[in-house]
Amino acid sequence: VWALATPDFKWTIYMRLALDGEHLMWDSATWWAFFDGGEGSEVHRAKIDGSIVETFATPGLHHAFVDLPDGSVVWGRDKGRDEVLEKVHRDGSTEEIWSCEDFHDSIDEPTASCWSNGLDWHAATDPFLFSSPNTDTMVEVDHATGETLRHFGVLNESYAFDPPDSRFVFQHGINYTDDGRLLLSCKEIGEYETLTREYEVDDETRTLHQVWSFGQGEGIYGATAGEAHRLANGNTLHNYGAHGSIREVTDAGEIVWEVIWPSDNDRLIGRSIFLDDLYPLAP
Repeated sequence: VWALATPDFKWTIYMRLALDGEHLMWDSATWWAFFDGGEGSEVHRAKIDGSIVETFATPGLHHAFVDLPDGSVVWGRDKGRDEVLEKVHRDGSTEEIWSCEDFHDSIDEPTASCWSNGLDWHAATDPFLFSSPNTDTMVEVDHATGETLRHFGVLNESYAFDPPDSRFVFQHGINYTDDGRLLLSCKEIGEYETLTREYEVDDETRTLHQVWSFGQGEGIYGATAGEAHRLANGNTLHNYGAHGSIREVTDAGEIVWEVIWPSDNDRLIGRSIFLDDLYPLAP
């Protein structure tokens, strides 16, 4: 058992294993703690004893971030009405990759608001997957050009859902599996249940075909957050966010194990990661 308290009352909810496999990356967000719009938010690269190797200033950070092979960090930056994907390099220089406000203008949705809660980088093809829960929409952004490649949800020009009632609502924990399927945690339409949904992305027909889901009838509801991860053994790890529980389930819907922290939706689980070896993280 290992634990590390976040210093200075700041929020840490999106810890992840660095791509180099030798460090933990963790957020120290002020957006939720001091209500400063995230102006003082940072991301740290650290060893398992808490010793900080590198710190990145990430103003406007309030939710997820990712690190890239060159050591840079990308996050969703709150800029008031707009939200942008921003990158900070190891030398401290920054660049804006993509603007949510510009995207909404391009699809004739100028009144849509911008707010992110999920970010994933797909190493095989190099795009970012960026989630906005207030519009029930996700966008795929080209890393090199900042172009919006495709988007899924309810906004204009989004891909359709097959079947229609498989549409995701208030999605979190977005990612692509190794075989290119879209995997996420979300809410059931019109029901108080948190689900895992998996889709095959059909670019020819511009459709998300649901190929697997879990959670219907389970009666588990996390008011916010949540993540779904495909494990190496083919099972799925579902983090229920504010419900305070985690389950590993098979593709047949069998529960392999679960951990429950009694919460009544007041104990939030942030990111959940699988570590097969702690020793590379030692100082």
